[in-house]
Amino acid sequence: MTRAWLYGAVGVALLSGAALAQTSTSTTTKSTTVSPVTGDVTTDKSRTSIDSSGGETRKEQSTTTGIGGTTESSRSQTTTPGIGSSTTTTTTKTRP
Repeated sequence: MTRAWLYGAVGVALLSGAALAQTSTSTTTKSTTVSPVTGDVTTDKSRTSIDSSGGETRKEQSTTTGIGGTTESSRSQTTTPGIGSSTTTTTTKTRP
């Protein structure tokens, strides 16, 4: 009888640990800068996420608005743990 309780407690502890290991974390940062010379307004946003297997994804976005129009840039980088491979995608759009 005592063994059954002990095995049950161990099973619950193992399942709880597995559930905690599947969580992910992320951090988001945002800043806005105004240039006193040109009057351009730049907004930068970055987000870093780490998944349950240790893979890291970093996304950066920048928008600059001024007399010449709007420029949007985005960058995404994913790193896979263990093999250390990394994939980076960069996109830039300009609108008058």
